[in-house]
Amino acid sequence: MGPDCGGGRGVKVQHIYMGQWRWTGEAWSSPVAGIPFGAFDLRSVAACSSRGLSDGYGIFVYPQPVHSPGLVYLGERHATVLATRKATIKTALGLGENIVASTVGGVVAELFLQHAEPKWNLRWGRLRGRNWQLSCLGEVWATEQIADKTPEWAYVLEALRADYQKVKAEVALQLFPSDYHRRYLQALLEQYRISNYEDITLDSRDSPLPHGTTYTETWPTVSTTISSGQDQAWTELTNDAEVALVGGVNRLRNVTADSFSQCRCETALASDVHFCQGTMRITVAENGTFAGPCTRWAAAAQTCYVFEYRNNAAEEILLEKLVAGVETALATFDDDTPVANTDYVLRLTSKSNSTHTCARDGVNKITNHSNADITGNVRCGALVRGMAAGRGNWHLVSAEDTAVETAPFFALF
Repeated sequence: MGPDCGGGRGVKVQHIYMGQWRWTGEAWSSPVAGIPFGAFDLRSVAACSSRGLSDGYGIFVYPQPVHSPGLVYLGERHATVLATRKATIKTALGLGENIVASTVGGVVAELFLQHAEPKWNLRWGRLRGRNWQLSCLGEVWATEQIADKTPEWAYVLEALRADYQKVKAEVALQLFPSDYHRRYLQALLEQYRISNYEDITLDSRDSPLPHGTTYTETWPTVSTTISSGQDQAWTELTNDAEVALVGGVNRLRNVTADSFSQCRCETALASDVHFCQGTMRITVAENGTFAGPCTRWAAAAQTCYVFEYRNNAAEEILLEKLVAGVETALATFDDDTPVANTDYVLRLTSKSNSTHTCARDGVNKITNHSNADITGNVRCGALVRGMAAGRGNWHLVSAEDTAVETAPFFALF
């Protein structure tokens, strides 16, 4: 059984390249600056967590032809891939197996279906889900229905078992309540339509328990710290920034020039299938200032997915992954520049089929972009950055708005 790589009328033209990631001095990004793009990351955990030391490869998708040293043009999605190009990809990625697919979209789908690791480590993570999907910037490249007792389903189960064992180990380290892994198990059974929980636990003693659904934060306590007195437990993870709750409007904001704050909510959500939503505001529109919600935040590391809305020409909307504190841009969208003193509702959703969607004010800006590297993490939070003292600061406002909201997948999608 192979993936359906069909297209059809109305499909946007996407120009597809393979190349090495570019270190900007702050983050990993596209080899070509200033043009919106989508990317499929083909790097290991170690490469993604390094700061400018190991670039590695990715598949980069642009709305127009581009030129940059080292980029290998593969063509449009339905174009035929020459044998020499497939040999180049195999050598660059260190594959022991030959690439069989004949089209560009088929080759990329094969990389994530046959050549990826079930659990991200030395190779990129394998996309998962009952309805397997490879998608870039809202365009579905390939789909496959995964049935029980197939090799593809065995890979999915292997990944789910690894995530479950990770969560169970974190319970033993007291990073979660004592029975949380059993509640997490129940969410997995629902999301992946699994009838026998021992398919995941391999142990009859770990029976599932009902899980929670929705949590909110209203920032009720005015304080120079967010670590106590709020609806949920929060931790500020960065040392070079300050976050304060400002009285009167229940605002979470940066208070230091050029500060960068990572704020994690310590409430354990039902599973890694969840969304985080908050209302953000910028006081002065300065270049580079941004804020946004985060999903799949690790319990003991600066690792998560991030949706940033920023004042930055041609790349106002960004979907990123943060790995051990190192950012990688996965997709960008050329949107309206944020207007000073205007509220924007930002929502990041991470689904069971390894896709992520960034929505501003109820409108999807980056839709169902595929990345399966970060899994099994069940916290969310916010990133905030201000570029000048006393101005350019973002606020997480929730006087009457939901700042953190999650639910099991069947209530969302």
